[in-house]
Amino acid sequence: MKNRKIIISLLIILAIIQSIHAQYQTIDFYPGDTTHKWALSFHDNDIYCIANPNISQLSNYQLFKSSNFGDSWTLLNSFQQNINLMGFVSFNDSSHITIGKGMITKTYNQFDSVIIIMSQVGGLYPTTIKALNKDTVLIYSNGIIFRSNDGFTTWDTIMIQNGLVTKHTFANDEINLISEYVWFAYMEHDHSIIRTTDGGNHWLIVNDLSSYISSGTNPEVLINFHSLNEGILMIENVLYSTSNGGLTLIPIFTAPFGNIFDINSFSNGHILVMASQSSGFTPMKGESLIYYSRNYGFNWDTIDIYLSNQDYVFNLISMNDSLAFAITYAGKLFKLNLTTLSVQTVQLPNRKLKLFPNPTTNLIQINTNGIYKGTYTIIDVNGKVIQEDKFHKKEFKVNTSKLKSGIYYIRVQGNSKSEITTEKFIKL
Repeated sequence: MKNRKIIISLLIILAIIQSIHAQYQTIDFYPGDTTHKWALSFHDNDIYCIANPNISQLSNYQLFKSSNFGDSWTLLNSFQQNINLMGFVSFNDSSHITIGKGMITKTYNQFDSVIIIMSQVGGLYPTTIKALNKDTVLIYSNGIIFRSNDGFTTWDTIMIQNGLVTKHTFANDEINLISEYVWFAYMEHDHSIIRTTDGGNHWLIVNDLSSYISSGTNPEVLINFHSLNEGILMIENVLYSTSNGGLTLIPIFTAPFGNIFDINSFSNGHILVMASQSSGFTPMKGESLIYYSRNYGFNWDTIDIYLSNQDYVFNLISMNDSLAFAITYAGKLFKLNLTTLSVQTVQLPNRKLKLFPNPTTNLIQINTNGIYKGTYTIIDVNGKVIQEDKFHKKEFKVNTSKLKSGIYYIRVQGNSKSEITTEKFIKL
């Protein structure tokens, strides 16, 4: 009987471990794979990965491809080249671009040969590449954006016009391409979100973020727009959602500890957040976390990728709104199927709202549990802001008579950025 109880306990522990690890899948290109995975890129439904079979020989690489969402892989080529893999863009099996400090290369033959095109961008040190297609490419370098519309033959410098301060620079990597002509960017000295609707020729200020930023700080700001209206921003470690192109920002999440350093958001409400457990914005070994929400940031879960203390996730790449991949410092590759992840409530340092009555008809009473002043926001299940106003005491009433029947969320933001709390209610 005692042995039976031990076996049952072990089976329960095994089931728990399997359910945790079901959150992600370790990618191996072949049985016994020990390659170091460096960079990943997507084109349509194809995935390309550059790997190193021997980490001690950095110029020896292999190019792999998957056409079934990472379930199986084919070796396209083994090659020897001096390339930098801070950025990697693919257009088909043969055509690829790599980018890094001091070097941009392109290939038309699976890296059997490469063309170094650094000199065509003034000899600067690019760190980010954004590609709309094989001809139209943006390169970020030292606060300046260069654009080529003819496959790197000629380049234009993206200038800030229409009354914006020209001396101020684009923040590193914080430019989102919504379409060929609609882009969002963050200006790190102006503390402003800007937008162009004509491919970078003219820009307009969308929102000055100065009021969200502590006085005298050089803030860490991330932007991630997935449409002309919808997106997620991170300002000083607080996540905000917007449904009107950045004009209005609604706080949705503060990391319980550590700092947020990467975000991915999608139109279906999925949000992926990379965070470091340390105080810096670059993860240390053994200190990376992934937070995940499947409902516009109302509930959160953590994705536990079990790594040694000598490893951490440094790149989280989303293929679509249901599939993401994570690359670690030690060259491991993981697949995250977002549709199968469970969403639970992470224990956040937030107060719990008390709502009465719930369900409600025309009026709902809110007890903020100690937040005496701030803003409340009512949001529908699609993330759209329905109603917003200020409050000046910890208990107040909200008129809900004009709301349609359905499920809503009410979010309370106090004067302190850590005072963010959300609760669901039903309108009859």
